[in-house]
Amino acid sequence: MRKTGIFVLLLAAAFAAHASKNKPEAPTAQATQDVDAAREDVRLAAIYARNQNLPAAKAALDRVMQVKHFDSLPEDVRYGALALAGAISEENGETSQAHEQFVRASEFNQSDAFVWSHRLTTAFEGKDYRDSARCVTIITKRWPGQLDSLNERGLIILARKLDDPSSQDIQRDYLQSLFDANWETSEGEPSELWRKLASLWLRAGNVPKAATVAARIQSARTVLSMRVDKQFDPLTKSDPHSYDVERVLAREVDQARAEMKTSPGKLGPVVRLQGLLLSMQRYDEVIALADEVMAKTKNAPGASIYKDFDEKYIWLLDERSRALSRLGRWDEAASQWQIAARRPEDGGMNVSQIINLGQLYADMRRPREALDTVQELGSVSDYGKMQQELVRLQAAIVQQDQAAIASHMSYMREHRNDAIATWQTALLHANELDESAKLLIERLNSEQWRTDALSDMQNYADIQVPPMDVERMKRWRAVIARPDVQQALNKVGRIETFKLDPTET
Repeated sequence: MRKTGIFVLLLAAAFAAHASKNKPEAPTAQATQDVDAAREDVRLAAIYARNQNLPAAKAALDRVMQVKHFDSLPEDVRYGALALAGAISEENGETSQAHEQFVRASEFNQSDAFVWSHRLTTAFEGKDYRDSARCVTIITKRWPGQLDSLNERGLIILARKLDDPSSQDIQRDYLQSLFDANWETSEGEPSELWRKLASLWLRAGNVPKAATVAARIQSARTVLSMRVDKQFDPLTKSDPHSYDVERVLAREVDQARAEMKTSPGKLGPVVRLQGLLLSMQRYDEVIALADEVMAKTKNAPGASIYKDFDEKYIWLLDERSRALSRLGRWDEAASQWQIAARRPEDGGMNVSQIINLGQLYADMRRPREALDTVQELGSVSDYGKMQQELVRLQAAIVQQDQAAIASHMSYMREHRNDAIATWQTALLHANELDESAKLLIERLNSEQWRTDALSDMQNYADIQVPPMDVERMKRWRAVIARPDVQQALNKVGRIETFKLDPTET
């Protein structure tokens, strides 16, 4: 997330102009010559930075920052020094120091969107998610036009990082600022975030506020998660029409089709429609949509037809693979994932498709192919590592390799919080049903994990699954039926039946 040298140049130019135009303020505790010297050092630092001489710029700023009576210097000098020092520290990869400097600069009345944006960047890189949220809240309120320049994925990740009881007030203010700014993702309303915000208002006892937020939720999967969670009963029971899952899903499909017509040069709406049709078990239509795109791009560069081709095409193939798998055409699904895996993801190795392919081989009880597929994934996220370990665990179970089973289970148990639902799946495959039941109860009792746990427990449409998954699903239903699990469930939610594919879209 670190910016390139260009932003230092822009900032340096800005402060060079700022320093040359502002009249010196009368110093309060410093001799006039010291104030003039400090102002000159800030001006020189800006020039040095503009000329890419960052060591000299830093040295000039250090002279200013180390002045004994720095706090008595004129505001414009202190602000310029701190903001430029933060920019140079960030450019040098000194994230913690840069963040501290941007925090100090942002306390001045003249602090602008630039300083607050880089305070946000350095806070996020330093994993200070509470301060990151404060920055977004300030930026959104003071400079709403800057919201579109912030990273969409980062904003969503940030909301999840605040998902602990000690951060609820900050999380609520953060989400409310996005809501008040009418923020949307590239795919429309961020229903998951509005669900969380509605939940926070319900916990605060403000049902009208929660209802206002929930009215902007447009995802059928999100609506489903609210129907089965008792905390949302004040909303769902009073307005059942708005929480009719099939009705909301049909509306989503209509919206996706309409967007396809209005944006023929984009693949995003096609992929979104595929996911919705997959949820409705209309697998042949999912495949047909992919085939149409594949035919159009067979003899022409895909990017010349769809401007988001490089980003979205792998997901078009991914949805096609899932549809083939649901139809029991597992070898065809594997072949399709092999093709998808050859295409880059975010400019690097296609980790997602490789793991999906390895998972399918594991579920088909083909351990050697599963292991070969996930063997050389390179650098993966903590979540991705858990998926990789699950594939290896399943292969070890088929091969009856007890040492490997113990090793993979040990790793996953230690890192379970990186992907708690994946750990639940591992326990089922390992036939550890007592521990699986305890984990499910823990998830139901957790505000952070409850939503996914309740969604996983619902009755969905019967689907074709590979051999190893058949046994896992039997064990899952046995775990859910346990009296202690049912007791925990009844405190927080309920199980309903939905005519949907169990796969999350």
